[in-house]
Parts: sequence; structure tokens; C-alpha cells
Amino acid sequence: MHASVSNLAVSDVVITLVAYSAFYTVMFIIGFYLMKKFAKKGPVPPAANPTESELDLIDNEYLGKDGQGANA
Repeated sequence: MHASVSNLAVSDVVITLVAYSAFYTVMFIIGFYLMKKFAKKGPVPPAANPTESELDLIDNEYLGKDGQGANA
């Protein structure tokens, strides 16, 4: 009995390795392009300071009316 015998041909392994390498190379190029694009664009300045009532709405939405939160 042989412990490390495979029924795969060498060409199957090479094709798979090339396919994985090509796929992740393309993904790297796309990711790098997007990072470069958004880095050049820079941060987006805030439109305006939120009003007190908007902050209360956000607090009520996340904390609930009693202010205890969902897990309290």
C-alpha cells in the first residue's frame, strides 16, 4: 500500500495551479486599482453637522426608547 499516491495527472495539477494564480493575480490587480482610485479621490467631507434631533433618532433606533439597548 502506498500512502502518497495520487490518481491526478501532472497536467491537472499544473492547470489548477495556473488557474488559481491567474484568478488571484486578476483579483489583486482589481483591488490595487480600486485602492489607488479611492486613495486619489480622498476622504469625503461631512455634509453638515447632525442636529440634536437627528442624534436622538439614531440613539432611539439603536438603543430603544428606554435607552437600555437590545441586550439589556
